[in-house]
Order: sequence, then C-alpha cells, then structure tokens
Amino acid sequence: MKRVLNKKGFSLSELMIVIAIIGILAAIAIPGYSQYRRKAATADLIALASQVVSYEKTFYSLNSSYNFLNIAPSATQQVYGDNVGGKIVIPPSTSVVVVAQTCQFQDLAGGTLSKPGFNATITRNNAPGGALTVVYASCRDNRPHLP
Repeated sequence: MKRVLNKKGFSLSELMIVIAIIGILAAIAIPGYSQYRRKAATADLIALASQVVSYEKTFYSLNSSYNFLNIAPSATQQVYGDNVGGKIVIPPSTSVVVVAQTCQFQDLAGGTLSKPGFNATITRNNAPGGALTVVYASCRDNRPHLP
C-alpha cells in the first residue's frame, strides 16, 4: 500500500530562514537609505543657500546694500521676493536668516580695508536625522558649507 503525502505550504524552518534573510537585508539597507536621504537634504539646502547668496549679490549690485532677511520656518513652501533681487523658493520647515557683517581685509600697504558683507544661515528643521544647517559668510567668499 502506497501512502501519498499531500504536502502544501512551507515548513516552519523554511519560513524562519526567509525571515532571517529579510532581516539581514533590512539591517544593511535601512542605514544606507537614511544616510542617502540626509545627503539629499544637505544638497537641497546647499542649493537653497546658493539661491540666497545669488539673491543678496543681485540686490547689492542694484542697491549698494544687502537685503537682510529673517524668514521664519513655515509648514508650507514659501516664495520670497521683492521684484528687485529676484526670488527665493523656501521649502517647508526651513528658515533663512541673513545678517550684516563687516569684512576686514589687509591691503598691500599693510592697512586694513573694511567692506559690507553678510552672513546667511539656512536651517531645515524637518531634515532626515534631525535639523540641518548650512552657512555662507561673504567675508570668506566661498561656497555654502555645513557649520
């Protein structure tokens, strides 16, 4: 007499192996994904800082002074502009603060030169992994950077 086994489904050990493999893949992928999101948020913030710098330089070329900003974070996207220096698109939960700064330089004769400048601080409160800030100091005259 032949016995026929009607085997349907998975055994418990097969199921546990599949769950273990999924857990290992998740443990590897999730930190990498979080780091990728943080880098993307940093790149977005540096692009916004470049917009702010361009706005301020354009405003200065037209008015011989900087337009100091204090834009509070909002729950929605904001577009800031004054029809003179252009406009800046500000993402949700992002603040822009531009303050006056006096730049001091040494001239060739050994004296000190002063010129007006600005310091821009852009902060995104809802960035992945916590708040993220980018700074631009016109006295240093370099690209926006993380503090």
